[in-house]
Amino acid sequence: MDILSLTNLNLNPKIQLETVLRSGPWFGDYKYSISFVVQEASGLRQMNHTKIDQYVYNVRKWDSTQFKRRPGNRMSDDCAATLHLMCAFFLAQTARKKIVIAGSMIYVYTNDVALIEDICNLPWVIPSTTRVSTMTLAGTAGAVTLKSPDHAWRTYFKNMYFTHAVGAAIRDFLQAQEGIRLSPALTKYWDRQKPPMFSLSYFFVDHDSASTMSMLGLIAPGLVRKTVPIVADK
Repeated sequence: MDILSLTNLNLNPKIQLETVLRSGPWFGDYKYSISFVVQEASGLRQMNHTKIDQYVYNVRKWDSTQFKRRPGNRMSDDCAATLHLMCAFFLAQTARKKIVIAGSMIYVYTNDVALIEDICNLPWVIPSTTRVSTMTLAGTAGAVTLKSPDHAWRTYFKNMYFTHAVGAAIRDFLQAQEGIRLSPALTKYWDRQKPPMFSLSYFFVDHDSASTMSMLGLIAPGLVRKTVPIVADK
């Protein structure tokens, strides 16, 4: 099914359909993607109802202490309920998929167009901020393709929580390494959160030496998700 076939689905006309080129270690595994907004989507990172309740509590506690600087409560009862409904929806799905959460954006990659249609028809998914894509792989499958690569390998992290001490050790170790490149999202997070408390699946490090990641594995066992080659775009 291509982008023309997607128009045959029962989708709101305000939802944007597009064809995009993607280069990455797993984009070739999926043909379709959908991105949409869910307020406080970060609470869904672990897809666990108990963790959502803890996230709701933490956000409300933070808002109560910051009320004078930022009036209002961003974690309403409706917002909390939506997080639980979204979690229940994803846990009930059997289709193969990859879910990436960045801020209030949720990205779902899949080969199942029925899942795309079901997400689009969820009552809390806003059509005007939803995008459905047919993806075409650019470059080499199982590798990252860059125009002018400066490194040989890219290592991705797992979604993982850790103590302040471990987070500080990870940050200090990587910042002490020469000749590596940290992903912009990872750098931005570390600049904002000191010491770091978690990693996300789209955080990565570009490097040339396998020993760098071996040492990192000793500091934070289980942190490394995947290492893939970086190839030049021809």
